[in-house]
Amino acid sequence: MKKLIASIAVLITVVTLTGCREEPSPTDVQGLYADTITLPDGRTVTCVHMRSGVAGAITCDWNNAS
Repeated sequence: MKKLIASIAVLITVVTLTGCREEPSPTDVQGLYADTITLPDGRTVTCVHMRSGVAGAITCDWNNAS
């Protein structure tokens, strides 16, 4: 029973992560690109995505979210 539950959990995780790849925007430069994200409350925030192989990070300008 534990193997079945573990297998189902792995399958759900794999299926969930399959659609997570985001295509870089035209401002992509050496693994860095900017993106404007619209928040659920309607505000927008500018974020910079950094990628290096499979690793990455994101930083956003929360002080100027409008």
